[in-house]
Order: sequence, then C-alpha cells, then structure tokens
Amino acid sequence: MILVADVIMKKTAFSPLALFMPLVLLSCTASDEDEANVAGMGAREVAAAMAKGGVASLAPGKWASELKVTEIKVPGVAAKRRDKIVAQVEKNGTHDNCLTAQVAKAPPPEFFVHNAKKCVYSKFVVTAGKAAITLSCDMGSVGAVDMDLAGPISADGFRFDADINFRLPMIGSVPMKAVVTGTQKGDCATGG
Repeated sequence: MILVADVIMKKTAFSPLALFMPLVLLSCTASDEDEANVAGMGAREVAAAMAKGGVASLAPGKWASELKVTEIKVPGVAAKRRDKIVAQVEKNGTHDNCLTAQVAKAPPPEFFVHNAKKCVYSKFVVTAGKAAITLSCDMGSVGAVDMDLAGPISADGFRFDADINFRLPMIGSVPMKAVVTGTQKGDCATGG
C-alpha cells in the first residue's frame, strides 16, 4: 500500500495528509464534553448559525461522506506521484461515520476533518441553506490544515467546495481544491 507521505517524502510510512480528510466522528456517544469540543466558536454559536440559516440540525445517524480532489499543487512532484497522492487523499476522505442527536445540532469541526484533533472554527455561517465554514486543525509535529468550505447544507446532506491547505513541516504548503459531500444514510449500526 502506498501512503501519501511515502509518495511525497519517501521517508516514512506515516501518512500526514491522510489524517486530515473530512467527516469522521470517533463514536456515537455524546457527553457534556461535546459542547466544549466546538472550539473557537461555541456549540451554541454554531447551533444558532445553523438555525438562523434554515438548518435547525443535521439529521442524527449514519453519514456517508466523499471527497473528490479537483486540483492539487505539489511543487516538484511528478504527475504520476501526484495522481497517487490524489487517489490516497480521496480514499481517506470517503467513509461512513455516526452523528448523535446532541452533536447533530452543532457539529464540531472534527466532523469535517478526518482524524483531526485541536480543531477550531474561525467562521461558521449559514444563510438561506448555504454554509460558509472556515476551520483549522493544529496537528503538532505533523503539521496543520486550514479549510474553507462553502455550499448548500440541509438536515440530510451537504455539498461543499473546499479550499484546503496542508502545512507540513518537511514539505511546506500543499494547497488543494476538492468537493466534499455528505449524506445522511439512516440509523447508526448498533454499537456506534
């Protein structure tokens, strides 16, 4: 298996780009910590922004997400390697996850970024069913990712144009554009 980092750096089996792909929640259990996890903007602010824009809540349950890269800039990387990077990014950005009723009212930024930690919203606006979201995730020694997401959102789905910028220590900036979709697919499987 070829990892994204192997393709870019050829130095490690660790895949920093794979850490950041959209839409994964780690479990279907909600707690009081869920509100605190919406850093930067509070959960109440996010919930209010969604309701003001005509989306009272995302539908709880199983969500399927997909990421399709439309453009990527990796200076000094041959086209064949770039294609492998795109394939790996798209593979890691396509998956299912579970959203609880409590979290569905104010999805944390980690809902839009695969396996990320220390994420914050700097903008979360919904107007007439269209979202404009800016978020950043600090990944410590691995690097960071900044995302601007924009497009229609409803209780049962969204389609965002995404401007993504990975900031990787050994490589620098790796900007890409993508389309990120999410669709509610029914109830979560027993056991979350």
